[in-house]
Amino acid sequence: MAATSWHYANRAGQQQGPVSAETLRELFMRGEVTRESLVWRDGMVRWLPLAQVGGEVGIPAGSAMPPPMPGMYPPSQRRAGSPKPVGKGNGCLIIGAVAAVAMVPIIGVLAAIAIPQYQVYVSRAQFMEAMSIVENLKPRVSEQYLQNGACPGNTDPFEAPETYGGKYVGSVKFGTDGDTGACLINMRFRNVEPVVVALRGQSVTFSGTAKDGALTWTCRSELSAKFLPPSCR
Repeated sequence: MAATSWHYANRAGQQQGPVSAETLRELFMRGEVTRESLVWRDGMVRWLPLAQVGGEVGIPAGSAMPPPMPGMYPPSQRRAGSPKPVGKGNGCLIIGAVAAVAMVPIIGVLAAIAIPQYQVYVSRAQFMEAMSIVENLKPRVSEQYLQNGACPGNTDPFEAPETYGGKYVGSVKFGTDGDTGACLINMRFRNVEPVVVALRGQSVTFSGTAKDGALTWTCRSELSAKFLPPSCR
């Protein structure tokens, strides 16, 4: 029986392969692919995160991953269980070779569409951690501002920036906008995997402006709008 060949998406979102299961396992050990990297082999209906199929190449299953985006089908576009063409003689071999060559540009188009779509999908899910953290901090910042008439910093009763980090958010800084006097909550994403490339090292800032005895919050970031939730675009 022929060894199973695998395709995978590298850190830049480019399709690589085919490679053997052993090679894919070595890439994982070297950190060139992660549990979030998309992989595919013949017989799979669509690309999946390595975490979901790692057992097939000897990599222990990791935590649950976001479901694959609809339409992310493998390069061959052949669903599992579909009959394979059967032929005899050199004529069939030639036809098969021509068909394989014809599929090359199609594979490139599919990879160019599916992988970036998945990255946007995952980045939005990761961005939601920042939204969850800030929603818990807004009332505390507002309370300190109303009590003291000034925006808090990373001092008592607040703590060091890294204290408020999460799986994807590395630090949270509190401060004051020197131009408008608005209270600021700045969140910076971790510069490590598994944060999507577009988010690594980037930040999002929430500004609270005093109005009618309360702070009204807005959101801004230098990230592309496609990676941001509607409230921050």
